Amino acid sequence: MVLSIATSILGGLVLSAELVSCIAIGHVQGRAPYFPAIVTPTASSYWDIDRNAFVTWDASKVPSDADPIPWVQLYNTTEYGGPNYVATLASNFPAQSGKVTFKVPEVVPGSYFVMRESQFQDTPYSSAHFTIGSIYIPFSPVVISPTSSTVWKLGSQQTVVWSTSNIPEDADNLVYVDLYQTGDFGGPEFVATLVQDIPREQGSAEVTVPTDITPGNKYFLMVATWGNDSPQFTITE
Repeated sequence: MVLSIATSILGGLVLSAELVSCIAIGHVQGRAPYFPAIVTPTASSYWDIDRNAFVTWDASKVPSDADPIPWVQLYNTTEYGGPNYVATLASNFPAQSGKVTFKVPEVVPGSYFVMRESQFQDTPYSSAHFTIGSIYIPFSPVVISPTSSTVWKLGSQQTVVWSTSNIPEDADNLVYVDLYQTGDFGGPEFVATLVQDIPREQGSAEVTVPTDITPGNKYFLMVATWGNDSPQFTITE
């Protein structure tokens, strides 16, 4: 249940917050203080325990000499309505980056929100409430590229493309893009993991073709989940 509380009265201004659990983004006073407006998580965000998640903020007007943001912290709310520190998720990351990624700790599933330090700025100091849980919702996108006519060269940079239509609202990131080869007896043989933990809405990922594999025409990708394959394609020297 969301509890509305008045946190303090400073200089005649009443600050209020809706607290269920929270993540606070801290700031150390420096030459160019920066108080970020939280962009994500949003009300539709879902974080899965023990998997990677991220917080983003508006970095469009970050001063060039802004101090690093010293921490992202996770809080929940006590039975009396006050904040209770749970864990530090990340420390000392550039304000200019607009994003910090971390592994979600093992917490009690529930409703959370992201909060930044408030210094009477006119930007929002907290996000909408979102959910942390332990249910992994996979997303198996249609692979657009490579196709059956694709040719990759050993050691080259290539782009893997997938469809972003019909993405489930609570789907996790793409866990992996793995390279496989069809073996002599027709079964899949793992070759290498090309990239991991890609935002599902990104729609593509840059990969490097391994150099220690044998050229051939029976390679394919397995994207996000077992059995979600691309067509077979060719890798040459």
